[in-house]
Amino acid sequence: MTPTYNPQATPAIAAECNGTVTINSLVKMDSAGKVVVTTAITEDVYGVALQAGVSGDMIPVQQFGRAKIVCSAAVTPGAQVMPGASGKCATAAGATAKSFGIAESTTGANNELLMVTLRLGVNGPANT
Repeated sequence: MTPTYNPQATPAIAAECNGTVTINSLVKMDSAGKVVVTTAITEDVYGVALQAGVSGDMIPVQQFGRAKIVCSAAVTPGAQVMPGASGKCATAAGATAKSFGIAESTTGANNELLMVTLRLGVNGPANT
C-alpha cells in the first residue's frame, strides 16, 4: 500500500499493529510494544498511521512534520489538538488533555481530515 499524505516525505517508522488501525488515525504504543489507536485525551500519541492495518501487520507511522489526521469535531487553525476515541483528534480542552500538535486547517465535523503540525512529546495539559 502507498502511504497517505506526507507532504515533506517525512521518514516514517515501521510499527506492528495490535488490533485494527485505520489510515490517518492517531496511534499509541501498548505494553507489548505494538501500536493501537488512541482512546482517550490523556494518552501519549506515538504517531499517525499512514496506512491501515490489523493485528500483526507492519504499518508506517509518522512522528514529526505535518500530517493529516481524522477529527471527531470542528477544529480551527492555531488550536492545540488532543487525542481521542477511535484514533481521532479534537481541540484540546480539559485539565488532563495532552496536546500533541497545532491545527493548520479547519474542519467542520466528525471524520473530516485536519492538517496538523506534530509536536509529539510535549504532552502538557493544553490549559496550563
